[in-house]
Amino acid sequence: RFFCKKQRIFAFATACVRGAKNRDEILRIAEKVTRMKINLLSGEEEAELCFLGALASSGCPRSGVLADLGGGSCEFIRFEDRMATDRVSLNIGALSTYKKFASQRFLSKSETEELRLFVNRELEPYRARITLPSGGVFAVTGGSAKAAVKILSLIEKRTAVLPFTVSVCDAKKLCDGATSGELTELLCKNIGDRAEALTSAITILTCSAEMLGVSSFTVIGGGARIGLATKLTNADDQENLWTR
Repeated sequence: RFFCKKQRIFAFATACVRGAKNRDEILRIAEKVTRMKINLLSGEEEAELCFLGALASSGCPRSGVLADLGGGSCEFIRFEDRMATDRVSLNIGALSTYKKFASQRFLSKSETEELRLFVNRELEPYRARITLPSGGVFAVTGGSAKAAVKILSLIEKRTAVLPFTVSVCDAKKLCDGATSGELTELLCKNIGDRAEALTSAITILTCSAEMLGVSSFTVIGGGARIGLATKLTNADDQENLWTR
């Protein structure tokens, strides 16, 4: 699959590799196997691509705060009139926080509370930078957010079409159902490998919404890959898009 007939392939690594102690070894082996240069994005670069991807998707508001929640980090971009005014990359990914707090397959209620305290502590120093512009929307993208949409659409009998607005109240009920075991079968059947980390993802997003002072968040399309495609389309010199 690595040697498909494409004119150009741009490979990049994000927070999971960025935060690994043996990241140089990971990159060395990956480049040897794929025979491709793999660019390790900084938090700033990842946030930029996430924002470009969101702008290119339907449902992106004109002003607001975007949270791109990945496995190893969450990028927050504050923007007004479709222009970024601040970017923050925090090491509070859905998978990394799950691994930090879970003692079993699914987080327990007490572990979820510990996670909530941890996320709030991580967010607090950036409260002044991650503020919602007047009339802005809290927009969210990332695989875990889209997985939550899939589950909520089944529970609420709504069409899982983006943009999809989720109330903080409903998101917390989803967490409760996951920690109690009530939704275990539904989660495993419909979102597979993302089931275990869904509680972590929802906790991060609800804590973020509460910090912003909103009662809901809107899941939209986008992501770093779409952002990269947008950047490549607009780049004058694709050969020098990145340097290592």
